Amino acid sequence: MVDTDDVTNTECFSKNIKLLKLYNFCLIVQHKNLEEELCFSCNKANNKKLFNDFYKVQSADKFKSKFCRDKGIDLTLSNNDFNFKNFWSRSGDFSDWLKKNGISASIECNYKV
Repeated sequence: MVDTDDVTNTECFSKNIKLLKLYNFCLIVQHKNLEEELCFSCNKANNKKLFNDFYKVQSADKFKSKFCRDKGIDLTLSNNDFNFKNFWSRSGDFSDWLKKNGISASIECNYKV
């Protein structure tokens, strides 16, 4: 996994992308953080609403802790109208980053791992 917020060796990253193009692969882009992705995928207005609706908590730390320990995450997501097609579906900044660094790669996927 590469955190493109902190890629200092774009030459190495670009080389790896070119090597991966030989295979059927998909770049998955996370917008900001997991909480933001869940807000978007569950149509929540903000993190506060997400935290409260999922687990009746107020802080990100408590939310993450409960989320990681949730043995019924599929039910929790379903109860919050989770839309998998929206999860990791926004590419804006990353697409710009790829273009800026001269890296040719598609981030439009018909499937997600």
